[in-house]
Amino acid sequence: MAFTINYNDEPFELDYFAKVIMFQKIIDLDINKNTKSVLLYVLRKTLCFDKFEDRLSMYHLQQKLELSSSTLRKSIEIAEEKQLLKVTRSKGGDMQSNKRFNKFRLSDSLIIELIDFIEEVRYNNDFK
Repeated sequence: MAFTINYNDEPFELDYFAKVIMFQKIIDLDINKNTKSVLLYVLRKTLCFDKFEDRLSMYHLQQKLELSSSTLRKSIEIAEEKQLLKVTRSKGGDMQSNKRFNKFRLSDSLIIELIDFIEEVRYNNDFK
């Protein structure tokens, strides 16, 4: 089953092949491994589950990615500065709480870059 999004005012299907290629493109990005881990996790929790954003707690991310709080915050900050990730932060509450959620999504510019790469791979390999 594919997830359809609008790309260049046309429907674009994110099928299993496209999602695998997205993972590969993020792995190949010239960023540090912790930032890469955050992006890959957000990709899996969002587009791989056919949605654009997901509510995740910082505590959950720390546990799943095995990163300290400061390393996680720095990795997210780097991803935001490079316009790879968009985070809508919740207000108030303890940062370590598993009940405080932020909305995470890949940035529009990264999604466009990923789709362009998928199209290039399909064209270069004669995939339909």
